[in-house]
Amino acid sequence: MRPQFLLSLFIATLLLGSQTVALAGDWPQWRGPHLNGTSDERGLPVRWSPVENVAWKLGLPGVSGSTPIVWGERVFL
Repeated sequence: MRPQFLLSLFIATLLLGSQTVALAGDWPQWRGPHLNGTSDERGLPVRWSPVENVAWKLGLPGVSGSTPIVWGERVFL
């Protein structure tokens, strides 16, 4: 194999590996990233109220059965 190809392959592998680390805090599917309802994040709040530990609220147009997806700075319902 050509050295340039091997170098490109190595760099692509490093970039893909670093992307996995960057997405660690995302909640990409039902039951979370490990499909067991847990997160690897630390220091998360353990209590909520209408005003305590709430960053934002959004009224929904009706009853919802959606599972939220968190990806980067976005929440999808």
